Amino acid sequence: MEHRLKRPIKIIRANQRIGYHADSGCYPYDDRDPFFIESCPHVYFLGNQDEYDTRLIKGSEGQVVRLICIPRFAEIGVVVVRFANSEPFSSDEIDEERTPWASYFLEMTQSINDT
Repeated sequence: MEHRLKRPIKIIRANQRIGYHADSGCYPYDDRDPFFIESCPHVYFLGNQDEYDTRLIKGSEGQVVRLICIPRFAEIGVVVVRFANSEPFSSDEIDEERTPWASYFLEMTQSINDT
């Protein structure tokens, strides 16, 4: 997973929302660059990853950012949960017997994937 985190860490440290590509076309913005992060986030989510992972990194000005890799639910069946007043994040596999709402969540995911 370490190799997947290199680019997001560079993006956060450079205050960008997405990486710039030299071969992409440019569009002139008059007032501001929409791909520049004006204030460093406290949490940065990366979806559709191979596995769950989280770590703390330092931003461009020393601020702390929680980087969270969220796995593909449809393939892996793992959700990432964080309660507002707790640390850290956690991941859990969906088990229909233990989790009453799991069957609904699985059905919704399946219907989205079928479209």
